[in-house]
This record gives sequence, structure tokens and C-alpha cells, in this order.
Amino acid sequence: MKRRLSFILHALLRNAMLGAVVVLLSGVGAKAHAGADRENELKAAMIYNFVRFTHWPDTAFSGSPEELVICSPGEGPINAALGKIEGKRIRGKRIVLEKNPDAVLRSNECRVLVAGQALDEAFQLRRSENILIISVRDNVESDLASIRMIRVGRQIRFAVNLAAAKAGGVEISSKLIDLAVRVD
Repeated sequence: MKRRLSFILHALLRNAMLGAVVVLLSGVGAKAHAGADRENELKAAMIYNFVRFTHWPDTAFSGSPEELVICSPGEGPINAALGKIEGKRIRGKRIVLEKNPDAVLRSNECRVLVAGQALDEAFQLRRSENILIISVRDNVESDLASIRMIRVGRQIRFAVNLAAAKAGGVEISSKLIDLAVRVD
């Protein structure tokens, strides 16, 4: 019975992630950029689900209890896709996207840092407690990122670093951990 329940939960989680991907992929732009747009929208959908299955202590939201701030410094291609999840709600908190690099580095409100080209921002923000760092750059090894995107063939998968999550003061759900291709 326990095994069947685990199988059902795993299937529901997988279907929820696929559903989010389908919703975010509708309305892709010009065909010339469709591949890159689709990839970034897939990553944004994955980030949304990573956030859904990550838990922060209640004290993490004392400054802005109704907002969950996702920081993604700069104007990288992932930010346009992340804009599609801005305003959505997770556990009653509205997602807010912060892109201004200076504001990101000064902010104590970032609960998720989406790190692209460099993880320097992640290092600086690591001093802040209760932050989930997600590396969206393909196959970048980092001890800072709690979750890393990994390209496996033509698919984008992810790895979870439990030590980085613990150091960041967040807890990643076992449901999400079960879907990772690698857990450190």
C-alpha cells in the first residue's frame, strides 16, 4: 500500500510539472527563437515547481510576508520566461521577480536566486539565510547551488545538492528529490 501511494504521488508530481510546462509553453514567440524560448520557458516552469516543493522557515518571510521574491540579476533570456510566473501564488505568497543586479545584491528579501552566467551573486547572497540558489546554466558544477539544471541528451533535468540547501536554510521536499537525476 505504501509503495502504491508513493507511486501515485510520484505520478501526480510528474503530471503537475508537465502541466506547468504545457501552460508556460503556450504562446511561444517567433520561430527563429522558438528553441531558445522553449528551453527558457521550460526552465522557468521547472523553477516554479522547485519553489513549490521547497520549504522555508516562517521567519524567512518576516519582511514581506505576502511575497516570495525570486532574484534573477540582469537581462538574461531566462528573465523573460520567469516573467510569466511573476504574480502567480505559491502557498498564499505572490511571486515577485527582481532583476536589478544592484537591488539583488542589497536585498534581504530574495528567497530564490536564479544564477545564470556566474555564481558570484550567489556567493554574495549566500550570507543571507533562507535562500534557494538555482543554477540554470547547463552542467555547471557548483557547491553553492541547491538545484542545478543538467542537460541529458536533449532533455533538461536537474540535480539537488542537499548540503547547499541546508546551508541556505531551506528544505527541499522528498517528492522533488525523488525526481532528481543526481542527489549530492
